[in-house]
Amino acid sequence: MVIKSLRVILSVTFAAALLGASPRVESVEPDSGQVGTELVAKGEDLDARQVSAFYLTDGEHDHKVQMKEQTSESIRFVIPKKVPPGRYALMLETRGANPSWLQQPVYCTVLE
Repeated sequence: MVIKSLRVILSVTFAAALLGASPRVESVEPDSGQVGTELVAKGEDLDARQVSAFYLTDGEHDHKVQMKEQTSESIRFVIPKKVPPGRYALMLETRGANPSWLQQPVYCTVLE
C-alpha cells in the first residue's frame, strides 16, 4: 500500500516537472486605481523564468504594463498612461519556444 502510494506521488511529481508549472494570478491589490497607480498581482510561478510580459486586457485591447518587480509569488506593476478607464483582466505572456497568453480570472478597474 505504501509503495503504491509512493509510486503515485512520484508519477505526479515527475509529470509536473515534465510539463512545467503554469503561472497564475490569484489576486491583485489594490483592485482599482488611476493611471500611474502601482498594483501588486499575487499568485504562483510568476518569476521571470515563467512570465515574460504582463498585460491588462478588456478582451479586445491588450495594454502591456511595465513590471517594476517580479518574484515567483508576485508582480508589481503600474497602470500605463494610455489605458482608458474600465474593468480589465490580468493576462500573462509565458516564456519558452511556444509562448502563451494566459488571461487570468482576476480583474482590476482603472478609474478616471
